[in-house]
Amino acid sequence: MNSNPSMRQLFTPARRRLQVAVVIVTIGVAGYALYGSRACCAPAPVNLDEWIAREARDTAALAPDLAVEIETGTGSLAPRYHYDYRLRVERSGAATLTYWPGYGQDDSQAVRARFTLADADVRTIASLARQLQDSPGPIDDRDIPNGGRSARITLVAAGRRSIIEEWQREPFDRWQRALQERSRRVIPDSVWAQCEDAQRRH
Repeated sequence: MNSNPSMRQLFTPARRRLQVAVVIVTIGVAGYALYGSRACCAPAPVNLDEWIAREARDTAALAPDLAVEIETGTGSLAPRYHYDYRLRVERSGAATLTYWPGYGQDDSQAVRARFTLADADVRTIASLARQLQDSPGPIDDRDIPNGGRSARITLVAAGRRSIIEEWQREPFDRWQRALQERSRRVIPDSVWAQCEDAQRRH
């Protein structure tokens, strides 16, 4: 009787380990090809420009008590460059801007202006704000970028009042940034010129 193990017996465990490794690598490659670098369960990316254009064309009725208020400004800059502003937009298109140059929100130096927005702008702002109604809350204080600035948003619609604090979590921060940018873009050039004059005098 031959007591030496056969070559097949010697290499069977190694072959099995190799087969397992090949299966693991194959699963990993297939998973990456399917999901790429997207985090598990994250919503599909949204093309904000296309989404905003679509919402602006929407003709669905808006709540008659609709009002959106955006409070934002610059981050931590030298006083001569820093400003804060609050923009309130109502269903009728009536908009009210209060702009404070520098720090401290000194009402004696504030610029106040009233103007009217087009219906498409009202719908876009309202739609962006609605995306934030059920946001889970802001990020931890330790995760807030030094010197950054986000927007605090108040939305009133159909008797419901929602306050969205600064620095929301992903993916809600994308909607928050979009609303912050849109709030600046709808301010007429002539009104913003008054704000810039106040900033230079400050």
